[in-house]
Amino acid sequence: MEMIKLSKGQQLYLLRIIIILIYLISAYTLVNFFPSGHVTLQQTTALIAVPSSTSIVKGNTLSVVINASNYQNLYAYQFDLNYNPSVLRFKSLAFYDALGDIASGGEFCIPQEQLIKEPGRIGNIVCTRTISGSASGSSSLAMLNFDTIGFGTSNLTINNSILVSSDLQAIPHIINNGSVSVVKSLPKSRRGSGK
Repeated sequence: MEMIKLSKGQQLYLLRIIIILIYLISAYTLVNFFPSGHVTLQQTTALIAVPSSTSIVKGNTLSVVINASNYQNLYAYQFDLNYNPSVLRFKSLAFYDALGDIASGGEFCIPQEQLIKEPGRIGNIVCTRTISGSASGSSSLAMLNFDTIGFGTSNLTINNSILVSSDLQAIPHIINNGSVSVVKSLPKSRRGSGK
């Protein structure tokens, strides 16, 4: 079989035809699989440690809310929170109704006396749904309160985190940690802001 030699102009023309065909095939595929014309990309599930302030005067209470965002089919969760024990001292923990109404028994969370309380670590923070179904969306999971006992910076680090789906599969997620500085006084511009 004899090979046909194409001139440079013919090669460019052929390349353009191939690109147009690829474009048409891609457009056809999108229209058939996404009739609305919208392609929805799955957002990443995340656990986020959010302090009530990034700079706080020693002696005040610091609250750290653990938020979960963009989760699907969540049935249970577990995590630890690490902190600097020379700057913060753990005070209390409160859970939100992320998986179901705690008061009516739709969600069970570990009692405070069963938490692992070590200097620099609060562990075994666990909640599970107790009714059928699961939760999806974004929500606050828990709030940890700390006394500020020393000057300096404390990282607020989520560790040993597990998110579990209703079919008992691990839900992949990323972690966004926080930090706080405990100071003697706030700059004058922030004193009246309530931060």
